Amino acid sequence: MRYERGHVVVAADPLGDTPRRPYVIISDDSHPFAGRQYIALGISTQESASRFRLLASSSRAN
Repeated sequence: MRYERGHVVVAADPLGDTPRRPYVIISDDSHPFAGRQYIALGISTQESASRFRLLASSSRAN
C-alpha cells in the first residue's frame, strides 16, 4: 500500500516502551524513493514544553 502525506499508520516503536505506536506520514512525492520509504513523526498523547503547531494546508510550498 502506498501512503500519502497525512496518513496515520501503526508501526514498530524502536525507542519506546510499547511494541507499536501511531505515526503520521509527512513525506510526499518529492521525497526520494517515494512510495517505498517515508518520513513520519510519532504521535503521542503526552504534552511537551516545546510543542509545534501543525496546520492543515491544501497547497504545497515549492
